[in-house]
Amino acid sequence: MDQASADPELPLLLLYAGVTAVLGAAVIRRLLRQELRMGARAALSLLLLLLGESVCFVALPGSPGLCLFSLACLLSYWTLPASELLAVQDKAILITGCDSGFGHALAKHLDKLGFTVFAGVLYLDGPGAEDLKTSGSNRLMVLQLDVTSSEQIVKSHAQVKCQLKNRGTIPLQGYAAYGASKAALTMFSNVLRQELAMWGVKVAIIQPSGFKTGLFGTTCQWNNQHRQIMQQLSPDVKTAYGENYIIALKEQYGKWQANLQGELQPVLNDISIALRAKNPKSHYFPGTAAIFLPIIYYYLPSCLSDIIFYHLLRSGQGVPDGVKETG
Repeated sequence: MDQASADPELPLLLLYAGVTAVLGAAVIRRLLRQELRMGARAALSLLLLLLGESVCFVALPGSPGLCLFSLACLLSYWTLPASELLAVQDKAILITGCDSGFGHALAKHLDKLGFTVFAGVLYLDGPGAEDLKTSGSNRLMVLQLDVTSSEQIVKSHAQVKCQLKNRGTIPLQGYAAYGASKAALTMFSNVLRQELAMWGVKVAIIQPSGFKTGLFGTTCQWNNQHRQIMQQLSPDVKTAYGENYIIALKEQYGKWQANLQGELQPVLNDISIALRAKNPKSHYFPGTAAIFLPIIYYYLPSCLSDIIFYHLLRSGQGVPDGVKETG
């Protein structure tokens, strides 16, 4: 067959390839989210579909074959066996840090799914707690819970135990520490997952990227923090950094906050899947940067990753006065 006679088939081949690519991307997405149970049935279904692509192309030339293949892809996709999720009936969960951010949104989300939710807040009369009390169902109970207070932990445990009549809970933190403590918590959770496996207890780590949770605070909080920092710094440190550098750092927080993702649903989806999955993944990374940044850090040469992080995190911040003098 010469080039002239092959050309008319090229657009059709591209359309077939496009349909296959869309199906493949959709299947991979569900696999990554553990929404599919890939067994012999699912593998056979996809294999037959790939064989059917050639049959449709040869036996039904033109648009009829493409339409039949597209319909087969759609039917195959919707009939793939879904992963088993545990029923939420009689399941209870304790969440800390529910005043705002992930904890607050997660408490509402799991309440709507049918969980019994114990929402621990730092301020029982605060706006976050009041919102949970008014918007939640009778399955949602707000607790005064400062995780640094042994007295409040014991009291909250007694309240939960009384409400559940000793039928058990699923604990989950609403916030994770950052920096070194976050790395330590990740390592602790990994070891905990291995040690508790023999008891049938599963441990999943949720590591989201940047979301708007109130982490960076408000302009008023930044101003108060700025005054406190300047008052507490020793004269030598204040001279070495310079007030302009500290002001620039405060302004940088505002820029970071503006670039964070406002919709928390990706995090809530991963948490709810991890809670209900019979075999949850060890790690979940909601948000695009949650996977993108670790790849830069771990797989690129340090000379490149250092430059990238420097420009990502310190753009427009300038340098301390002491660095200017020595530079």
